[in-house]
Amino acid sequence: MVARVAGMDVLTVAAVCFRDQTGRVLTVRKRGTDAFMLPGGKLEPGRPRSTARFARSTRSSASR
Repeated sequence: MVARVAGMDVLTVAAVCFRDQTGRVLTVRKRGTDAFMLPGGKLEPGRPRSTARFARSTRSSASR
């Protein structure tokens, strides 16, 4: 979701942090990169922030 704020383009992104019982944090890595990051992404245009979807991408990432 891109919005104009004070004359600047603002891209809204979301991320989530999952920890297991031992304190490990789930991270993901995009193909072709060496960097690990938290699961997340850009919000779909027109969707409110409260409806950000993590479950599908997180299940997909965790199963690999």
